[in-house]
Amino acid sequence: MKKTKYLALSLVLIFFASCSKPTIDTSSGIALEDSVDLVSESLPKNEQDNFARAIVYISIHNSDYLEPAFKRKEKLNGMSGTQVIEYYKELRIKEENAINGMNALRSIISGCWQYFLETGKSEVTLKELLDEEAYVSENATNWIEQNNYPLDTKYTEDQKELFFKLPSGVELKMDF
Repeated sequence: MKKTKYLALSLVLIFFASCSKPTIDTSSGIALEDSVDLVSESLPKNEQDNFARAIVYISIHNSDYLEPAFKRKEKLNGMSGTQVIEYYKELRIKEENAINGMNALRSIISGCWQYFLETGKSEVTLKELLDEEAYVSENATNWIEQNNYPLDTKYTEDQKELFFKLPSGVELKMDF
């Protein structure tokens, strides 16, 4: 009777194991390569190109705004194809937001200098710059609002750098 129970349990476990979707294995280069192929083949045809783009981006894309590629690659371990594609989308959004943030900081710096030259003042808050509308670009204004950049931030003529930490943890810093 016990043998029958163990046999039935083993068959159930084998059945469920065979039904699970393949996942990425980063334990070695060969395991990674083989598992990427398996995961790709398990996806519908229309998702395979997205998966391939995701793997390339995660594995080799260098960016000042993302953690190093080798760390991103480690995070792939155990992910299904769908999870890899979602992770890729998250990374793209994170990087795009950081790039937009840097552009916003450039716009703020430019607006500050323009404000200082035109008004003769040596200090301004971000709110004052935004209220004037001519000093900060519309894209920067939108980014500032979306990321809750503090409007009471003061900028001075002798300031050396601008710094802001995004909710994603990315730190943006630019010389003033």
